[in-house]
Amino acid sequence: MREINCIICGNNQTETWAKKEKYTAVKCLNCGLIWINPLPTTEELDQFYNAYYQYRVDEKKLWEQRKVMYKLDKDWLEQFIDKGKLLDIGCSDGSFLSNFGEEWKKFGVELGNDAVKQAQQKGINVIDGSAKEALKFGEKFDCIMLRGTIEHFTNPTEAIEVASKLLNPGGYLFFTATPDVDSFSAQLYREKWNQFVPPAHLFYFSVKTLTRLVEKYGLKKVAEHHFYPETPYANIKNDHEKILNDFKLINDEEREKVANSPAFWGNMMTILYKKNNKD
Repeated sequence: MREINCIICGNNQTETWAKKEKYTAVKCLNCGLIWINPLPTTEELDQFYNAYYQYRVDEKKLWEQRKVMYKLDKDWLEQFIDKGKLLDIGCSDGSFLSNFGEEWKKFGVELGNDAVKQAQQKGINVIDGSAKEALKFGEKFDCIMLRGTIEHFTNPTEAIEVASKLLNPGGYLFFTATPDVDSFSAQLYREKWNQFVPPAHLFYFSVKTLTRLVEKYGLKKVAEHHFYPETPYANIKNDHEKILNDFKLINDEEREKVANSPAFWGNMMTILYKKNNKD
């Protein structure tokens, strides 16, 4: 495991934000970024993901819910751009990319030979590797997507830097299904927030901190949204009742009685950035 300074501002002054098992999340006292520090080793992550992907493949209900979210994400994005060259960084088996029609020329990068093969069988041009492997396509893109991936990376800065290089002038960088650590649930539940899942999630961004990082590479935020009531995860009545009950328990210093947070308003963020029209 290795300790790192804040990837946004370089500061090394932090406070503990939450702990779970052997993992500690710290908050930068300068810019507010939250991340797991020290970061787990490559070997530890490999071992975790081997088990993690098997679970995801076996969980049928999860995939049915995911299909609904894919359509919501696609429809939201296509309000701003609806054709061109499209790159998905962390494309998994290509299921999200497959939702995009023939007006898009689709590319992806993904770590893991099995997922890459599945994506290729869907007719998608996919390379096995991290974000920087996308440079091998020799293409410039009109839109680059990171769906539920930036929080998993040990080096999010690399992915954003690569994306900024590969975008055409005026191109879009699209983040969605990204946990928002400034959400009410995150701040209330901390270690019992349903998105606080180290070592799967290593960096915990807010709209503010992600925007600050992305703006370093010449992009500007043009839109944001937080999906909740329209998602298959929402049960508004039950979710509100649980939040209220848990708030009382936490306020009475009985956190040990609180289970993980439900889906809720503001939990997950969708943000679109645009590259300057001049390269």
